[in-house]
Amino acid sequence: MPKVSVIIPVYRAAATIVRCVESLLAQTLADLEVILVDDHGGDDSLELVKSLLANHHRKPMFRFAATPQNSGPGAARNVGIQLAQGEYVAFCDSDDWIEPIMYRTLYKQASEHNADICCCNALQERKGKTTLLKNPKLPNGLFSVSDKQSFLVNYASYFTTFVYKRTFLTKSGILFPAERSAEDSYFLLCCLLYAQRTAQTDQPFYHYLLQENSLSRQVNATRYLQKLSVAKRILDFSKKHGFYDDYRHELDYIYLKKGYFMATMNYLWNVQQPQIDVIDKINCTLAENVPAYTSNPYFAKQPQLRILIFLLHKTPRTATKLIPIIIHIFKITV
Repeated sequence: MPKVSVIIPVYRAAATIVRCVESLLAQTLADLEVILVDDHGGDDSLELVKSLLANHHRKPMFRFAATPQNSGPGAARNVGIQLAQGEYVAFCDSDDWIEPIMYRTLYKQASEHNADICCCNALQERKGKTTLLKNPKLPNGLFSVSDKQSFLVNYASYFTTFVYKRTFLTKSGILFPAERSAEDSYFLLCCLLYAQRTAQTDQPFYHYLLQENSLSRQVNATRYLQKLSVAKRILDFSKKHGFYDDYRHELDYIYLKKGYFMATMNYLWNVQQPQIDVIDKINCTLAENVPAYTSNPYFAKQPQLRILIFLLHKTPRTATKLIPIIIHIFKITV
């Protein structure tokens, strides 16, 4: 049985897929399975991979699969999860790459602590600039309620920096949702809620390539409404599976900050002509899903966030005009 199965969704990745796969071929973990899932991008990405493998001296177990039709990265990853045979499952995006010791280190750390999930840190590469991306602190061992609360309130969606025990995923039934936006946040947050044992290394092994034309940067109103749909799914999941009572403040805060606030700010900043009816729809979701947000203890400690959400929620037309100034003053990344 492979120690780690790495799942890569492939969609119009011809410009970057070779570097990604080369970084997997360079892995020092011997028992590695790589599953490439074609999401029907219509280019020669997979042909490039097959050509690379044909001429490479070291070949981990490579498998090729496909979604029934173009369905988005979440659906492609779900296909990979169903096929994976490894003790642990990992995800790598086709425009990213990893350090040679990443999976050997994560597997060793996860195995030593019998962890359901285990993570490292990452480096973001954007326009020639490299930025360290750090996950919040995870214990090497039992993942207590207080540990989980601390991680959730400082949560960042670096889901490809994790390995996930395959039996843990099977027992919990966690898969990616159908939405093409924020599906990674849903998956990771559900895993964090279910996980009982964790592990971590602080080394930055994963390289994110942030491209302006990547799927994660594409802009339209539907995309931002989908972010909120996924944020609501997370709340619904936590309530259905009995996690909400223990983590209500943290989950509401995630919805407030990562869902409502970031969806609204990104929409107003990136769309050339924001539509007030779209902003009204976004505003309605806040009142429906977190009606008592003003009493959230984390929100109460964020005066800047309180001012910004007041503007966005109460005076969206004014906020639309003030967004460039707001982003500059508060140094918000959108």
